[in-house]
Amino acid sequence: MKRFKKDKKNNNKGFSLVELIVVIAIMAVLVGVLAPTLIGNIEKSRESKDLQNLDSIRQAAVTALSNEAAYAAAVPASGTADKTYTGASSGGALSITGDAFASEFNSIITSSTEMTSKKGKTGVVTITIKSSGAVEVAVINGADVVETDKVKDSSNNAIKMQSK
Repeated sequence: MKRFKKDKKNNNKGFSLVELIVVIAIMAVLVGVLAPTLIGNIEKSRESKDLQNLDSIRQAAVTALSNEAAYAAAVPASGTADKTYTGASSGGALSITGDAFASEFNSIITSSTEMTSKKGKTGVVTITIKSSGAVEVAVINGADVVETDKVKDSSNNAIKMQSK
């Protein structure tokens, strides 16, 4: 019996070098196949976060319009051009300058609204208020709306990051 136990201990050599190389090669192939897919999913999640941030900005603008002074300053008279505010991001927080609407909006929007996707970082956040009181929020790069496949549109209010 003792002899059998000694033989069993001597046969415990572990993995061979060839077996380890085969496992490493299989892992490298899997990483090579899955990496591009995962990187694409990360960018899609950033675009989704940008859309959520734009929704928060739109909701803050709608809330700011509930103040009479802000409404009077922001909503253009019927037949006139829409009023557009351009947001500057400082330290992740969006702030706009101008009239009573801008002051009210800046007091409401306190959370981080920084765009995180590649497409969102290149553009400027704009808030457009139509004569009907509808609020439209978009990320604009030059004359184009920043491209993405996702668009959220709710009745008169729109959040844009759509293809042009």
